[in-house]
Amino acid sequence: MPGARDVGTSHLTLLRVMVVLLFGVWLLYWSVRTARQADRSLDHDFGVYYRAGEALWTGGDPYHLDRGPLLTFKYAPVVAVGLMPLAVLDPVLARVIWCWIDFLAIVGVVWISLDLAAVPRERWKNVAGLVGLLVFGHVVAELHAGQTTSLWLLLSLAAYRDLERDRPIRAGFWLAASILVKLVPIALLPCYFWTRRPAVGLGWLGAWLLFYLMVPAIFLGWDRHVELLVDWPSHVFDTTTIHQATRIQNQSVMAQIARWSGVGQADGWSLESAKRLWLVTSLMAGVGLYGWLGWRRGMPVIARLSLVLIFLTAFNPLAWRYNFLALVPAYVYVVWSLYVVEEAWVKRFVLMAFSSMILTIPFPDALYGAG
Repeated sequence: MPGARDVGTSHLTLLRVMVVLLFGVWLLYWSVRTARQADRSLDHDFGVYYRAGEALWTGGDPYHLDRGPLLTFKYAPVVAVGLMPLAVLDPVLARVIWCWIDFLAIVGVVWISLDLAAVPRERWKNVAGLVGLLVFGHVVAELHAGQTTSLWLLLSLAAYRDLERDRPIRAGFWLAASILVKLVPIALLPCYFWTRRPAVGLGWLGAWLLFYLMVPAIFLGWDRHVELLVDWPSHVFDTTTIHQATRIQNQSVMAQIARWSGVGQADGWSLESAKRLWLVTSLMAGVGLYGWLGWRRGMPVIARLSLVLIFLTAFNPLAWRYNFLALVPAYVYVVWSLYVVEEAWVKRFVLMAFSSMILTIPFPDALYGAG
């Protein structure tokens, strides 16, 4: 019936308009909230980045800002150079811009995940909507902290997609940038051995890393650049303190080992001993996972990537709530499976699991701590 179809279409259009408006209000709220946060202080993750860019802009040292170990800039000098344009702005304006960059990167992560899962375009809205609901808590944590999780994840997914499509030059460009933003994407290196030309891909990755590491010399001069480059490695693990390693909000394997072994207690292990056990456990789990994935070459691209990112998240020494954004491809894969899997018991199981997750969103301690 044409009349009924027209009414249904108008209702659907109205619903879409309402969703867009609510989404716009939500983004406006986060813009205002992050602006007020920056106006109060810079003692948070974004403050670390802002001060690092400001230090380079004014001729200072981003690695010795005396803000305490938890507010130490621990990234490559090229990252600080990339932050310099934000540092010339007022902190409030810079924080709002950073919030929008963060959000757009998250959108890009979902976009590439849908592409890698080979979800038909007409299903993108449905799958993205469900995934957005499932990762909502992680997105809020990311926007509140002003972290770099969305950026390195976007770069890593772009690299993985180009690897799968035999584009080693572009893959190296993205992955090198991702590793310099955050070291954890190093876990993607074994993926090169699943490609047609691993040596070529690794060669281009090395070339791009060298290129990025040399870029700051253009802006800082060679002597100052070398000084910062030599200083950088000693600060990579500055934030891995006893306090950070044992906090319940840290849901990594490293943190579980630290809590289990009593790190920080009189009769407990030292943090270094816990790190050694974590390193051995990580290597054993990594060899097992990558060996199995190499054997199962016929596995869907998105499934293989999801398992790698689950491993990367679990064995990241500091796995806070926003770090779980790395599971977006896994969520996309599972949600899309609801559309293509015919077995009813699989769909019931997945729906029950998702229902449990949705119900616990207001109570994040039940899943991954409160931080």
